[in-house]
Amino acid sequence: MKAFNKVVRYSLKKRKGSLLWVLGSAIFIYAGIQLIYLHNDYSPLQLLSSVENEASRLLRFMGQIQVQCNNSLPTNNASMWMLCQESEFGIKFSDNEKETSVPLIYSIGPTYDYNFEYFVSKNISTKLYVFSHSADKLNFFSKINPSGTIVVKSVIVPNDPADFARNSYETQTLNSAMLNLKHTKIDVLKIDTLVESVTSYEFLKFLIEDGVLANVKELHIVIKLDKLEEDYIYSWYRALYALFHTAGFRLYHTATSETLCLEDTMMESCKYYLSWIRDIPPHIFVMYPPAIDGSFQHEKERIENYLGITAKENMFQPVKFKLALPSHQKSVRDGSKHHHMLLDLSKLLLSNNAQPCNIIFILDIQYKDLIFHASHRNAGCKSHKLVLAPVDPTSQNFEFFALISENSTKSDLVSLSHVQQILKRSATSIMYIELFDAWDFIDSMSREGLPKLLHQLIIRTSFVSSGYGSLAGLLRRRYSELQQIEAFQLELVSSDKTVQLQNGGQREEHILNFVQKTFT
Repeated sequence: MKAFNKVVRYSLKKRKGSLLWVLGSAIFIYAGIQLIYLHNDYSPLQLLSSVENEASRLLRFMGQIQVQCNNSLPTNNASMWMLCQESEFGIKFSDNEKETSVPLIYSIGPTYDYNFEYFVSKNISTKLYVFSHSADKLNFFSKINPSGTIVVKSVIVPNDPADFARNSYETQTLNSAMLNLKHTKIDVLKIDTLVESVTSYEFLKFLIEDGVLANVKELHIVIKLDKLEEDYIYSWYRALYALFHTAGFRLYHTATSETLCLEDTMMESCKYYLSWIRDIPPHIFVMYPPAIDGSFQHEKERIENYLGITAKENMFQPVKFKLALPSHQKSVRDGSKHHHMLLDLSKLLLSNNAQPCNIIFILDIQYKDLIFHASHRNAGCKSHKLVLAPVDPTSQNFEFFALISENSTKSDLVSLSHVQQILKRSATSIMYIELFDAWDFIDSMSREGLPKLLHQLIIRTSFVSSGYGSLAGLLRRRYSELQQIEAFQLELVSSDKTVQLQNGGQREEHILNFVQKTFT
């Protein structure tokens, strides 16, 4: 017996020592991660200094929609849950029961408020599965729409490998539920209430890691902030950050239990209803979440971090282009007499031998009377000069002065469709944009889907525009516009900065070089 007690004491002592070792290792790793954050220029997941700052960051993330859904379907009077029916990226809902293919909806743990489930069952043609541990109380859904609504008595839990009982009596993971029901895709997933020991952010974490959300089109979640604890709020921010950056979901609707819940100071007992959608086409603008707390300093750090790319060695061939007055024209009333441009063109593109090859130059009005010098064919591509005509501030349409034929010296007004026609005729398409304020044009070009026709895009412009209220908001929009270009499979491969003297001051310009990912 003494020997047994001795073994037990030794075992407990050993276990205690192991526990202390694990705890010490965890603290060391945590400290190392924080040290890395401190030395990085921009660390989006860094911990903030107080619970108030964490709350402010989370509120900024939740309080600003990221994509505009212009056709939403409210499921209750308070508009807490909104279904997106946007024609280009939403879900098609119909009240026609004869539809052969209807949206599949999962609702997990609805409690107290059943407006969403009631509306879906009664008003639109869907296949609805309601998962609840108190399924007996929800059988009335089956009576509303017997063929379209199924109530499953089950508790949905995270797919945590450490939980060996996760697929046992009356509990199952969403992975298992889909497998048992033979579903590979879910059109709408609504997550309301889980078991008390499980937090929704933990549930989301495993759904993202398992790739389950890659099979979900539209996601609705509720965040219940019943405690203002730093770790709790940070865990929610981390989950939403992963939802955007890893799972690819975009926030299109936010509602709260109280109007004061979206004030700068977060309150306890607030509920936030967030509606998300994924697979947004690249020509639809997505406003990226604020950089950390959305301050000017953090927005500046994020964009500098993005621009701090080093070009691959021997990737480019510098090609010089010269614009000058025609030989018969000795002077010009307004504008420049000549203009030189040195472009870093992709060697891989130029060696592709794909013809025809076209380079489109989008320039400001002062270059209207200039034509390309004979040496402009060094790149082996045909050059097209389009000069931006004066823009009507109330219009989003752009017009250009362009030479319709190569032998002509007369410029005609053309629209973006003319640019599109040139690009569609090209086997290799390169565009160079040099405008005093290029961003309105870039926005319009992306909206028309032109970047998908480009193999290389070079932009020379400044990040600061006149007339924009908040510099932090401006940089956030600029970063979002650059990410939209990347959504067309164009990758930023080099970034240079230059300072121009202008009107007695200085203007900082960036030269951004994007190349289609196939050629990087």
